[in-house]
Amino acid sequence: MIRVSGGHHNWWTFNLDEDNAKYWVDLHPKNVKFLDFHSAADYTAQCMADTYSNLHVAMSGGLDSEYVASTFYRNSIKFTPVVGFVKGSKNLDFHYALDWCDKRSITPIILEFEYN
Repeated sequence: MIRVSGGHHNWWTFNLDEDNAKYWVDLHPKNVKFLDFHSAADYTAQCMADTYSNLHVAMSGGLDSEYVASTFYRNSIKFTPVVGFVKGSKNLDFHYALDWCDKRSITPIILEFEYN
């Protein structure tokens, strides 16, 4: 039997019975909060900031990573944006991430990858 727990305060446990090829997940959240999406994002960002002191957000230029960065920013949570791109790629979405950082005077870590 393999058991792995995770989540905030270990609120879930994944169980694997290798002998019978079965698995299940036990959920045991504490202090359940019913929040709208933005409030839940703010709450989660605060929990992360309380748990970790050196937060980084990988920003692709897409809306999902921008939302995470905006949530940290809105809550005055210090974080470092990490923007990666492939040199020579036709996908230029990373420019949106750089623009987001520039408008807020935040210096990102920039990772430039090559096809080789």
